[in-house]
Amino acid sequence: MTSTPPIPPVQPTAYQQQTIVATQPGYRKSAKLSIAAIIMGIIALVPIFGLLFALLGLIFGIMALAKKRPKPGLAITGIILSGLSILALPLTVSIMLPAVMRARESARRTVSMTNLSGIGKEILMYDAEYNQYPQQFSQLIENGLAKGTLYYPGKRESGVAYFYLAPAKDAPAETIMACEKAGFDKEGRNVLFVDRNLQWMTSDEFAEALAKPHNAKFAKALKLAEGP
Repeated sequence: MTSTPPIPPVQPTAYQQQTIVATQPGYRKSAKLSIAAIIMGIIALVPIFGLLFALLGLIFGIMALAKKRPKPGLAITGIILSGLSILALPLTVSIMLPAVMRARESARRTVSMTNLSGIGKEILMYDAEYNQYPQQFSQLIENGLAKGTLYYPGKRESGVAYFYLAPAKDAPAETIMACEKAGFDKEGRNVLFVDRNLQWMTSDEFAEALAKPHNAKFAKALKLAEGP
């Protein structure tokens, strides 16, 4: 009786081998790290997220490569994206920082203009009640003006931010009666006129307005208050 030859083991195909490897716990963990790395790398390219996500992308990518599993493309891509984000960060900051500063200064100017508008309203109410302009800010505070209105936004420690000079009752509408003091805004200042018109003026525009005859008294008083 002849014996039956043994059946040789069936070798798994390349696809089956890949499937077997992919189902191993270590491989799945490596794949998750690779995916996390590329996600962090992509998010890090968005300027608002920046350095934190770039570092996370590098860490996840390196951890995935350390597993020495097949097809490390995702991990490498995540590392590259994160590295590019870190290299580009100084340029991103240099572009965004001036824009942020301009937006912040614009917001301050708006709040300051609101303050001057409130001051102008209180001056008008004071005049309506007493038939004369107040001589100083303390009279407005006694009459109900919030003290915080007199300070420049974010610079309360610098003291009262506005200069005021009571105008004559018959002063022209374009006469200046209040403005921001020098130094609070490097590019110019908010200005309040007798007709309660408010303007933000550059330093040159303000100097031109002060040079007009009807503003001579205000210009002289402001120079004494601020110095040369």
